[in-house]
Amino acid sequence: MARSQDLLVGSNWTSASVADLVRTQLAPFAETAFSRIDMTGPHLELKPNAVHSLTLALQELATNAAKYGALSVPEGRLTVGWAVSAPGTEMARFNMRWCEHRGPPVPPPARKGFGHVVIAEMVGSSLHGHVTLEYAREGLRWILDAPTSSVIGEG
Repeated sequence: MARSQDLLVGSNWTSASVADLVRTQLAPFAETAFSRIDMTGPHLELKPNAVHSLTLALQELATNAAKYGALSVPEGRLTVGWAVSAPGTEMARFNMRWCEHRGPPVPPPARKGFGHVVIAEMVGSSLHGHVTLEYAREGLRWILDAPTSSVIGEG
């Protein structure tokens, strides 16, 4: 959380780029797994509220990937991507995907604890969007779809 606060402080609390946010939240895994992590997406500046919400989700996703998912095994890979669909229109949407590959199978949780609430419900609700969680055989997929008006700032 402190890393994302540093990003916001550096911009006078106005925004932080998606790439910087993802990079800082995955930094604890850089020594062992960074070569297995792919990030892709355009330069986008996030609103402070989106920075806070996505920080919590990315921390939870990364921790789970390191303990149980793709980052827990040497052959595992992670792709984090983001994009805007229908830019410049009232229908503009921010889409973010976390896709694990070549990790151990990750079954749906037996119970929905705090971490599940963070990644599946809290982020979607705070950004007026929707989160899809897929427990695919090839790895966990987390997909966020939200209106750009809730996520993207002026930066």
